[in-house]
Amino acid sequence: MEYVLVLARVPVTARTGRRSGPAPELGVVERREDGGALDAVLRRLGAQGLPTLADFDPHTEHSRTLKGPAVAALVRDIERLDLGRLPEREREVLRLLLGWGHRSRAEGGALRIRFSGAF
Repeated sequence: MEYVLVLARVPVTARTGRRSGPAPELGVVERREDGGALDAVLRRLGAQGLPTLADFDPHTEHSRTLKGPAVAALVRDIERLDLGRLPEREREVLRLLLGWGHRSRAEGGALRIRFSGAF
């Protein structure tokens, strides 16, 4: 199963401490098709390795969006792993998610990570 991974900017109504000027554009910031790498990671690591994503089933749930505490949990899950022991494609998709997670946390919740199954 291939997944479509999307980093999207959403409007934030809370004060963010952002300087004045034009607001960043809303919508898709980055979009990747993983070529089956995320599915392979989830099968390899299971609920013990990536508990944040363990219960995501694209057959019953078309997509899932992570924000705030869920993004922080995903970052912790990935940072706990020894990425060097994984095949390159799997390591690459986890590094991508880790980078997106750090960006999302740094922007005060304005970025969301969305997963959906591509059939």
